[in-house]
Amino acid sequence: SIFEAGELGTEMYIVHEGRVEILAKVQGTEKQLAVLEKGDFFGEMALLEDQPRTASARALTDVQLLQINGSTFDQMLRSNPEIAVRMMRKLSRRLRETDRQLQE
Repeated sequence: SIFEAGELGTEMYIVHEGRVEILAKVQGTEKQLAVLEKGDFFGEMALLEDQPRTASARALTDVQLLQINGSTFDQMLRSNPEIAVRMMRKLSRRLRETDRQLQE
């Protein structure tokens, strides 16, 4: 387990190698929300909102992760605003996918 839902999180992660699954409890049952691969990021909600993690992350394979804390994240956004644009696009796609899953 990389982290569990409910934990306080002060960092986000980028998958450098391997696969990570994101899981959430839905009506008492653990449900896989996503499988992330190289280049994908996760854990950003806890970093952006300063709230406990809403989902769990577990490695499906051997993984190498880039860990980014809040101050590093702020520096990245200041030096390269394109990162923020890419993140917003990805977050929008994730929200659309979650909405689709909820309607099924």
